[in-house]
Parts: sequence; structure tokens; C-alpha cells
Amino acid sequence: EFTDISKQAEAADGIVSPAAQFGEGWLLPSEIVEMAEMGVTDVLSLQPFGCIANHVVARGLENAIRRRYPNINLLHLDFDSGISDVNVTNRLLLFLSSDNVNEEEPLSVEKTSI
Repeated sequence: EFTDISKQAEAADGIVSPAAQFGEGWLLPSEIVEMAEMGVTDVLSLQPFGCIANHVVARGLENAIRRRYPNINLLHLDFDSGISDVNVTNRLLLFLSSDNVNEEEPLSVEKTSI
């Protein structure tokens, strides 16, 4: 089922203006809000490295989204073909382990393979 784009724009209300047409704009945050409303708590966003608008806007949106949904686990990962495997692996492991903070047995590097 397709989402009504007007309703999707409303989902980002209070996080970012629908006039935001740069970087992450309003569509990505509205999709994250939509997922959070459906109970999704882990969101990984891959974005092209070197796009400063994506990088700066994503950080600001992350704070606003976390205020509204404090249990959401977000990672905006700058990614391109030249990024080191170690950097990606470490960031993903941190993302995964932060989701398991309240679990009885937290994730460890030895138990995880990517």
C-alpha cells in the first residue's frame, strides 16, 4: 500500500519543515517517524559520503527524532566505495550493541560476524 504523501509530510511536522528540499529534506525523517509509529526501533540510513548537507541535516534531525521517540536506535552511516571495512564494521557493531543494552546478554564482537 502506498502512503499518502501529504500525510507523510505531516509526520515530519515538528522535526523539519516541509520546505526543506536539501540534504535529507523532509521525506527521510517522515519515513523514520512512520516506521517509529509502526514500532520499528532500529533504523540504519546509508548516505553518500561527501554530501555535507546530508551529514549536517541528518545530525540535526536525529536529535529531533530522538526527542520524540527516545527508544529509537538511529545510525546515519556515511558510505562510499572508499570507506574502510573496519570503520563500517565498528559503526554497525556499535549500532547493534546499543540496541541490546537492555538485553540480558549484550552483543559482543566475538559473537557477531558481518
